[in-house]
Amino acid sequence: MIAGMNERITFQKQDVIVDDIGNHTNKWSDYYSCWAAIATSRISTKEKEEAAQTLEQERLDFTVRYCPQVGTISSTEYRIAFNGHIYNIDKIDNVDFKKKTLKFSASLVRR
Repeated sequence: MIAGMNERITFQKQDVIVDDIGNHTNKWSDYYSCWAAIATSRISTKEKEEAAQTLEQERLDFTVRYCPQVGTISSTEYRIAFNGHIYNIDKIDNVDFKKKTLKFSASLVRR
């Protein structure tokens, strides 16, 4: 599995910035970059209806080596940047709970 980790990904963290007058805005900043094995999710695409049109939703699985930086990542405060695209983390799988690899199932963000 380690040999298959040949794609560079970046985890981005969401921070809330408060300006001088108290307005809160979200800002994404690079948190950690590492090598990953990338595979099409078992349910690689699914269709969803949005605004009276059917859209195809791309899903990928990103498998990375376990380390303290990725061990703290949550699906609510982080996302993945890969190949010029942004992916929202839907699920995190601690493979066999052995702290060797983590698998992040993520869906493409449409812009």
